[in-house]
Amino acid sequence: MSTNQPSMRFPFNLTGKIDPEAANAIRSAFNGLVDINQAIAALNTKVESTKSAITTINNLLAAGGGSGSKTVTINIAGSVNNQIGASAYSLNQTDFGAIVLLDYDGGATTYSSIQQNSANWSKCYLPSCDPGGSGTPTSFTQTFGPTSVISITGPAYSNGLAIYKQTITSQAIFFHSDFDVLVSTSNAQAYEFDMFKFLGGIEYMFGTQCNLALGVWQVWDQLHGTWKDTTVPASILTPNVTHNVQWACHIDDSGNMAFDSLTFDGVLYPINQTWPSGPTPPGWGDAIGIQFQTDENGSGTSLSMTISNVDFTVSTGGVGPTVTLDSGLVTPFYSVLANFGPIASLAPSSGLVNGQAAWPLPANQFTLVFFDGTDWWVTPLLPQDTPAVPHEWINSYDPFTGMFTQTQPSVYDLADSTVGSGPVVLDSGATLINSTLLGLPQIMPVGVFPNNAAAVAGGLQPGNLYRLGGDPDQLCIVH
Repeated sequence: MSTNQPSMRFPFNLTGKIDPEAANAIRSAFNGLVDINQAIAALNTKVESTKSAITTINNLLAAGGGSGSKTVTINIAGSVNNQIGASAYSLNQTDFGAIVLLDYDGGATTYSSIQQNSANWSKCYLPSCDPGGSGTPTSFTQTFGPTSVISITGPAYSNGLAIYKQTITSQAIFFHSDFDVLVSTSNAQAYEFDMFKFLGGIEYMFGTQCNLALGVWQVWDQLHGTWKDTTVPASILTPNVTHNVQWACHIDDSGNMAFDSLTFDGVLYPINQTWPSGPTPPGWGDAIGIQFQTDENGSGTSLSMTISNVDFTVSTGGVGPTVTLDSGLVTPFYSVLANFGPIASLAPSSGLVNGQAAWPLPANQFTLVFFDGTDWWVTPLLPQDTPAVPHEWINSYDPFTGMFTQTQPSVYDLADSTVGSGPVVLDSGATLINSTLLGLPQIMPVGVFPNNAAAVAGGLQPGNLYRLGGDPDQLCIVH
């Protein structure tokens, strides 16, 4: 393995995102490598979303003044098993001023060119299996080889589903598909491309479809059994043209299905929608897989979908790279590390990093690292995604890890004298619903009146409390 290869230079606009032509050049140069599009897409997103980091980089790289397009090196941290990234990488002198892409995932499994043979494939169509639709196809077939042709003929609204299924990887969290597809006609209801995980009675169906009837790409809400519109137009799937399609999805910390992005013919479309998973039907076993579906519209036009170069990747997201910060490098030295795999560990060969023996670089983060001749320093990170936890509020933030902490507030954290409506309104009358009072409750202040008439004369309204003032005292309600 040769580290720091391949290396290339391209125009990079330091005041915005990566130049589209440059990004396309990178994608073309590394076509076929599993995660390069995802890496560049994520880099685009990160660069565009942090103006302060861009300003820092711009100032460091400025040679003779001026912003705009400059020449920046992008170095790939090794290449292992046709996957960008290496389990261990050492910064070297050629990384000075460069953006170093880290994309190693020791927990990733890729099923490559799965359209080549019929192993692990099955079909679903009426009447024996229900993929949706009302028509019963007269023919539904799939061929195998360098290209796989999925064809359906039948009456209006006939659907056919081709399923590739593998033994479950129980800890699979991240899912990525990468395939080429050619559809025969736009006179169809939809073409569907799904990934899935079934485990322990829970169905994570990352359903996606190009809905030609509605003119939009959609993603699936498994719990409620409904399609959700994205902003991606269906018109990009033109017939009789081979297109490259890549979907990136994951299961979030709450067990929901997160649809991250669609990359279509090298163009990134952020989706950023999250929908709930649901229960599996009775009798379904544990599995992971990918599937393709053809849906006829009311015309009953026969359809075909030709797929090739079908790769399906699942990842536990658990094992990231170790990066050695070589303290023998010549100063001045700085570099930008962009990590698209699981959390990476940055460890100096000697000295410290931010005063510590090692420093974490979380997934999907980039940071500026620099060497002062003795110790290493890492700039603050972008905020990490913090899933909502019921009843908890964000109460702190660590700029060096990008992490928020959350805790459940106490009653005294709520502001008094709040006017509104609902089960509890502070200082404007509280409504207790099915309440249990623990300890020794204290009701105060309660006025003293000899009787109901005196309480009314004293300004109390029906429903207010007063006491008689005797011993023992009695609590009364105005009527």
